[in-house]
Amino acid sequence: MLIESFVAATSAAHKAPQHLTAALKDVGIFQYEFQPQTGLRHTFKRSSVGPHGLALSKSHIFAAQLDKAVINVYSREGLNQEATVPFPERVRSLAFVEDAAVLVIGTESGKIVLWEVATGRLVTSSASHLQAVSSLHVTPNNDYLLSGSPDATVCIWSLPLLLSFSSSSNAYGNHTTASAPSRAFSAHHSSITALSCGHSRPVTNFAISASEDHTCYIWHIETCEILRTIILPSTALCATLDPVDRAIYFGSEDGGIMTVNLQSLATKEEARGASDSQAAVELLSKHIWTATSHLGATNAIALSYDSTSLLSAHTHGAVVQWDVAKQRMASEIFNFGQPVTNIQMLRPQGLPERKTMAYVTPAIVKPKLELNNAGYGRTSSVPIGYSLHVSLTGTQSLTDQKFFGNELGSMAADGWSDRMLDDAIHAIETAVDGPRHDTRSQVVKTEKLQEEVAALKQQIAVMHKVEQQRIDKTFDKLRRLDTVDAKRKQAYFDAKSQGKDGDAAMKAFEKEIDEIRGETGDHDEMDTS
Repeated sequence: MLIESFVAATSAAHKAPQHLTAALKDVGIFQYEFQPQTGLRHTFKRSSVGPHGLALSKSHIFAAQLDKAVINVYSREGLNQEATVPFPERVRSLAFVEDAAVLVIGTESGKIVLWEVATGRLVTSSASHLQAVSSLHVTPNNDYLLSGSPDATVCIWSLPLLLSFSSSSNAYGNHTTASAPSRAFSAHHSSITALSCGHSRPVTNFAISASEDHTCYIWHIETCEILRTIILPSTALCATLDPVDRAIYFGSEDGGIMTVNLQSLATKEEARGASDSQAAVELLSKHIWTATSHLGATNAIALSYDSTSLLSAHTHGAVVQWDVAKQRMASEIFNFGQPVTNIQMLRPQGLPERKTMAYVTPAIVKPKLELNNAGYGRTSSVPIGYSLHVSLTGTQSLTDQKFFGNELGSMAADGWSDRMLDDAIHAIETAVDGPRHDTRSQVVKTEKLQEEVAALKQQIAVMHKVEQQRIDKTFDKLRRLDTVDAKRKQAYFDAKSQGKDGDAAMKAFEKEIDEIRGETGDHDEMDTS
């Protein structure tokens, strides 16, 4: 039997109402079963979360505190608060990259911070937003990160580039030019209030962004080209798309739901002609779902797994279920008594995992600010002390040929399997070369390969010798500098004890120190014979 649940987070805006039991009065995060049964399953205390401040992984819940520069981390397995992680500034938004075990953090100053929760490494971007990063969204396959801000821009970041050891910085506040966004979408004229994207490949995928002036743009992520412009009747505070990108759902500030049918929108554009395809479309009243009671602003929305129900979280504390087919409010699931700021659906329990990780993160590693990318004399850009803290699971996936055979495994896998590639290469070699019966030609080939291997070994030996000479020369230089520095300090103390100028005594050694530091380490001065 499938069990579908959601996680909701609230902000402690006012005192908890009387109808809540004493056990729930200090609770800020709730795990609630949606179907087949409905009921509260787990709670997590001491948390007050603002909009877009909640992120989920398979093992943890991350909650950015509303009025503190702190992220609370809760274990979903242990059902307890695992850690409290402070940051130099307030956190305004969160997103989690499951496949990379990376928590993306949007800060008050407009920076993006990436925290590898299994290693403790921090990567900080440049402050590319003029104001706080209020919303974050990760594209499918983790290619890009979208960040929205009240400065009316949406920045597009390359996640692989941000996480690269050679191009990013681990120290909070330091950054390089490689940590800047790849591009920015700047067609809006007011604060970005809602941000989402489709489920396609990067080349064809599109993003949805809405602003405070009731304008919504559908635009191409790769080129930032505007595909559609939609005028909304009210400000959208959140947005989501169904799994096949047929419709967009917006949560409005007046408590209702606004919908855009992308299929019917495309049909209307074709009927009007290509010359009119960029004209703004105004959303009609029939595409607006209104609540039967006053719920307050819709802070967050989420679709059920089968997309037949839409759940919305409201300022007055209610979580409401909407019937997508009937386009109306179905019922109020629960009232948490505090403004519900975030809601996220969990993957239904009982579904077979299509692809599982080979490891899990049983406990997070707090950020290690001492990690740095490079050290003196290091040729690797991997930070010193960098280590991965995970538990190996050894689980199988549906692409495992041992359980499902070669045909199903090849169809389900991303790209060609190693076995298919090996068979294809073997077939090509056999077709081109044909069977070999000439023993003499085989001997000649073997001799040539042996000569090439011997030449490569000789080159490697020379390279090792040159590298060792360079290392020895570097250490010799350091030893001589230490010796001269000790003499200089001794001369300073001797001069002081005799009532003379100690600085003048130290200057006598500056020329020798400059000469040692100015020595070159060119390879042509080293013995490569």
